[in-house]
Amino acid sequence: AASDVYKRQTLGGLFRLLPDGSRDLTFTSTGRAVSPNGWAAYAVEQDSDGTIVSGGAWFNTIPGEGATEDFRIKRNKADGQLAPQFDGDGLVQVAIGQDVDHLIDLTLDRQGRIYGLGFSWQDDSRYESALIRLLPNGVLDTTFGTNGVKFLDLPDRRFLAKRVRVRPDGGLLVAGEASASGTRYELFVMSLLEDGSLDTSFAGQGYQEVDTGLPDSLYTYIGPGRAGIEIHPAGKIVVNEKFCNCVMLLEAPRWNGANGDNHGDGNSDVFFRNGATGANQLYVMNGATIAQNLPISPVSPDWEVVGRGDYNGDRRSDILWRYAPTGA
Repeated sequence: AASDVYKRQTLGGLFRLLPDGSRDLTFTSTGRAVSPNGWAAYAVEQDSDGTIVSGGAWFNTIPGEGATEDFRIKRNKADGQLAPQFDGDGLVQVAIGQDVDHLIDLTLDRQGRIYGLGFSWQDDSRYESALIRLLPNGVLDTTFGTNGVKFLDLPDRRFLAKRVRVRPDGGLLVAGEASASGTRYELFVMSLLEDGSLDTSFAGQGYQEVDTGLPDSLYTYIGPGRAGIEIHPAGKIVVNEKFCNCVMLLEAPRWNGANGDNHGDGNSDVFFRNGATGANQLYVMNGATIAQNLPISPVSPDWEVVGRGDYNGDRRSDILWRYAPTGA
């Protein structure tokens, strides 16, 4: 059975489809970028430069020792070929614990850094959730956690993380299941600062149980993808749970910064508008220092700025305008 699973895992790949569902033949000429042997991918995202980042597990059989698994992340160019600027060959393999390290989700921040989330088998014979951060070139970012790796522990219970997303200010939200007894698993959300430490401004301790109203009997199962999390443009935290088939909205702290990152460098910028004259000005910031003073073409005073956020997914803040006379 293990051999059959291994064979199936090696048949996967990265596909690009046209809007009508057919394969895009400009992507490696077949619409499919074949994955290396032993590769099982579970998550994929497109970077702002057009490259595609995917992650999963690398199954490696060592003669006389059996099989091991490691986190594996690869970067493909827009045409489907491996991107050599990513660790030299487009592939990065990260070994964390003992024998089994399995990546199940990934996401990218505005600086192009890659977060890989999964579980790792440890010396005390149990799985622990692990989160890594890679620089855009594929090197572990040693400013995150301990040498680029952060184990996601809770003080009084076991935490099994399933999904990770970047907050507007560069911090992180993680959704998963936690258990104090080892039998009842509850839905939890964890909030981290950019360096990987717990953000105690969230729920007073950095994590929060989410009550779905389900009976205890449905909390005894641990399943991949059971918990999901996203950040709503209005600032709410959106959490979904598999068994209740429901979506919940949580209140979030006022995370500032990246919602005003017009320059895409991870720093919040300052936008000024004179409502009487229509003049506009953008200060590109480096922390508290003005790095650039950029004038923006005047816009008629009839137009109002009603929102800022990353509306097109390029990890830069955009400006939402409204034409006051008509409401358009």
